[in-house]
Amino acid sequence: MSETKLFAGYGPYRIDEAGLPYFNDVVWDFLDQRTMSAEEFGKLFGRLTRKNKQPYTKSRIYQMLRDNSFPDEKTRRWVLAKLLQIPPVLLGVSSLADLLPQAHHEQSLPIPTPSQAPPFELKAYRQVLRRYMTNYTKTDREAEGTIDQRVANMEQEILYGTWSHLQRLQIVQLLCQYHLMAAGIAWDQQWYDAAVLRLNRAYQFAQNYELADTQAAILFKRGSVFEAWGASYKDKLDFAPAQRYLAWARNDFLAAQSLEKYLYPGLQGHIQLYLGVISSHLATHPSQLHQAIVEIGKAERFVGKDTAREDIYFVRLDEERYQLSVASAYTHAPTVIACYPKDARRALRNAWATRPTLTAQANREAFETILLAKSYFLEKEYERATEQAYEALAQAAAVHSKENVARVAALCDKLVLTDYGKKSVLVAELDVAITMAQRPELFQ
Repeated sequence: MSETKLFAGYGPYRIDEAGLPYFNDVVWDFLDQRTMSAEEFGKLFGRLTRKNKQPYTKSRIYQMLRDNSFPDEKTRRWVLAKLLQIPPVLLGVSSLADLLPQAHHEQSLPIPTPSQAPPFELKAYRQVLRRYMTNYTKTDREAEGTIDQRVANMEQEILYGTWSHLQRLQIVQLLCQYHLMAAGIAWDQQWYDAAVLRLNRAYQFAQNYELADTQAAILFKRGSVFEAWGASYKDKLDFAPAQRYLAWARNDFLAAQSLEKYLYPGLQGHIQLYLGVISSHLATHPSQLHQAIVEIGKAERFVGKDTAREDIYFVRLDEERYQLSVASAYTHAPTVIACYPKDARRALRNAWATRPTLTAQANREAFETILLAKSYFLEKEYERATEQAYEALAQAAAVHSKENVARVAALCDKLVLTDYGKKSVLVAELDVAITMAQRPELFQ
């Protein structure tokens, strides 16, 4: 029989030849600490680690506990340790993340699947773009496979085609619309620098051909990417780069606003809206948040003004989008004193009440649920926050939105640090589910 002793203050456990506690002893102990039955644990463990998502039976879990026959695969050990919140020292690692292969982070748009686009024809290329616009989340992969070829074809026509000046301007505008759409796809996958590079390229064309409204649309989109990039750093409490990107965003919005006399209402409203949103990110006192809300309120007069106009720059400002920005502003501030979760939920209710009768855009719906979860977190209603975060994760993962999955992950990181999160199996399960969404290759 192996020696039984305390290990780093835990136990006592039997110690194996490697000097580590017997794994089944540790699992027994932490099941008891979590007051979790073998049957309940088997359901969770099976759903999260088995390909068929079927639970482990109660008898199989008891067998693992008796003869120490838990799976050796590190990914499954990681899931088990996360669910039971087993300290890494009991598994012989400095962090549970050491059990997983290091993630490869990239900030570049991957090479798309080669796909030959048909030769340029203005009407046909417009129709394809319209189809992408109306079915955005379902066509993004197809768009990635053909958009570069279409863009290359249009650039060739602009430079070398025998077109009139008016026709050339139409091609430049269409080229920029393709770049705007592709930048939106890259942004949603958190390929921020790829989105910015596309927008820089588009801006050169729009500036060279003096298309003021196109320039403003590109500046607005680039500012929006910088805002999301800065917010992602702020969520990680990395405030220096957050402030830098938010400042760049504000500069782009101000540059776009300087072209105001050339712009149509939806674009004017969105620029004003995001200037207020940027201010809400930086608010450290209620008076500063109030001023940000005032800035956002100036955009309300532009809501719904472009319903008869085709949304060629993806910037139509409807009531739902306006209310979502208001809701997000009430949760953005880096200090709790400048956050107003009840007001955020009121704005969310207004957004839901004004949602178009058509099916909501999936990414927007996920963002709404994330804001709802954040509002509950700010009020320390951690269980409700966790439940809403789980729902938001499912919505974001269903449309492969890395941007929204990352937002849920940032909220989960905060939940884990609370007293509730340190004991909650639901938070641990959410933490595992987020990793499964971010790194599905580990769980195949």
